[in-house]
Amino acid sequence: MKLIGKGRVVGAAATSAAAIALLTGAAAPANATPPGPAACTAWQNISAATSGSDTVWLQYNSGCRTVRAVMSNWSTSSGWEIWVYNEDTGATASAYNPHVVTDTISDAGTRSHACVQQSGRAKSCTPYF
Repeated sequence: MKLIGKGRVVGAAATSAAAIALLTGAAAPANATPPGPAACTAWQNISAATSGSDTVWLQYNSGCRTVRAVMSNWSTSSGWEIWVYNEDTGATASAYNPHVVTDTISDAGTRSHACVQQSGRAKSCTPYF
């Protein structure tokens, strides 16, 4: 069975109650195993935003249904902040120079985006995903 998440195939799984729950949005059965470490390692770049020479990516993990903000190009001398924000739940996670990855937040069935702001410049955010 192929799992469709956010409009695209995100992986394959055996037919199981947990897989059906994931597809339908129904609650997983009480005995369902939560995603293990292997399911949470495949990060996908969704979109980027820049502030000056600093670039942040919104990354999505379909195995864990989480998002994070990751710097891919940054100036070490600048003061900058990156953050990921969930529009539906209000959850947020931030990181400041020199840290280049935020903590993850849940994105299951919701919309999030990532932002960057370099010192003295306007913030720049990715579209919501």
